[in-house]
Amino acid sequence: MANTNSDYSNFFPAPRKTRLPGGYMGKMLRVDLSTGKFTDLNIPEEPLLRKYWGGQLMAEFILLNELPLGIDPYDPENVIVGMTGPVTGTGFTPGGTKTCFVYLSPATRYTLGRAATSGYFGSSLKSAGYDGVIISGSMSAKTRLNSATQAKCGAKACAQPKICCAPNPATRTRASALSVRPANTSFERRCSSTTTIIPRRMAWAR
Repeated sequence: MANTNSDYSNFFPAPRKTRLPGGYMGKMLRVDLSTGKFTDLNIPEEPLLRKYWGGQLMAEFILLNELPLGIDPYDPENVIVGMTGPVTGTGFTPGGTKTCFVYLSPATRYTLGRAATSGYFGSSLKSAGYDGVIISGSMSAKTRLNSATQAKCGAKACAQPKICCAPNPATRTRASALSVRPANTSFERRCSSTTTIIPRRMAWAR
């Protein structure tokens, strides 16, 4: 890993020693798609949360320290980081629905790529107990990651790769999903993702 900052040497402490500020759930989920391994990480101590405040800033800091030097965007060792912010899911602001994903841009192959999504995905991710995800590796089949159970489902489970989160307490009967477009799996340089709401009976059936 390209450890570029001393703050990252113990960025995910085990255990945390400082209080957890309001707006945070306290956990990150590290996903290795190549091995199928899922790891819960404690989010940083309070001073670092205040220093790298907000979803995009923390996501960028994690990405810069996780990316191997000289990596290609399509390499399985590449990393995608998705983060919510402390106001995500609180209902305090109109922008409190955002989840920000950062990555090495496949369009340029050496600059930062960024995507932000609204809807219920961010609050649903927090309902599942996580402030963000760190994804690396690759899968030979289309895959769904269910953050409520940390279970992977194969190609028959979904038409597109997606991340599904636990039902949102605000909606009570629905779960939320983040799906990538088919272009993402065809190595298109410019593509997008979308969020959707899934009725609970459908979420559990998949």
